[in-house]
Amino acid sequence: MGIRGGLAHWEAEEFGVELIDLTVGDLLDLRANEIPDKEAIVYNYPESGLELRLNYRQYNDVVNRLAKGLMALGVEKGDHIAVWATNVPEWIFLEMALAKIGAVLVIVNTNYKADEIEYVLRQGDISMLFMIDGFRNNSYLESIYSILPEIRDIHDPLDQDIRNGKLPELRKVVLISSDSKPGMLSYSQVLDQSEKVTDEELKARQATVSPYDVAQMQYTSGTTGFPKGVMITHHSLVNQSHVATTRGNLRDDERNVSSMPLFHVAGCLGAVIYSVYLGCTLIPLVSFDPLKQLELFEK
Repeated sequence: MGIRGGLAHWEAEEFGVELIDLTVGDLLDLRANEIPDKEAIVYNYPESGLELRLNYRQYNDVVNRLAKGLMALGVEKGDHIAVWATNVPEWIFLEMALAKIGAVLVIVNTNYKADEIEYVLRQGDISMLFMIDGFRNNSYLESIYSILPEIRDIHDPLDQDIRNGKLPELRKVVLISSDSKPGMLSYSQVLDQSEKVTDEELKARQATVSPYDVAQMQYTSGTTGFPKGVMITHHSLVNQSHVATTRGNLRDDERNVSSMPLFHVAGCLGAVIYSVYLGCTLIPLVSFDPLKQLELFEK
């Protein structure tokens, strides 16, 4: 069967968009140096106490502090770190911090139940899990305590690691919350560890990260079997942003209001990394809410 219609006469362009060799972490550094005072991230949820405005310099500073905290906790280049949360600010900071230190961000669907998160923790060789306490009627805390009942007996999660035969790689669980829970680190404790790592040590680690290193592992929906982890390099993420924004004629003066979940490529790439590539302002929704999105459009 021959090719019909317009495709029969299609020819590839002689010159496409030239690709670039850059890591995700270096991309953020570049923007922080070029446009330090430009607004980078805005969360506008006064009704729930979440109001945040960061310019690119502040954004980079927050990310660097988190990156140093992760290093102090022993996160090595190539380690797999999972995030199970809605579109909270910490999700974005983790995406960038892990990229800077060469760890792999493993993305977890917010709708996962206990058996699904256990599968990803095991199959994805996860060494550290960052999570919120739950979403809608899905208690992440109940799921984790059912999978890892022994972590309730950990009295000092900073010094004691999780030991579980089913999940041999998992060492720590971090709760993104102001509350503390048995056996879990708090996000603020991770940040506090940053004082143990110097700026020079962070720069030295970041210099070891190649554009061709894996930056993220994104799981498929699993419609034809168990979900599969797709490994994506820094080069792929940066150049998808480069090509899409160039071809789409997107501009750095745009304000990107995004309701896409960060566990989806349209969120963690199409919202977060596209915005950094462009040097524009990202305004995320914590979760999809059409009325809230219209309100943000008006503002």
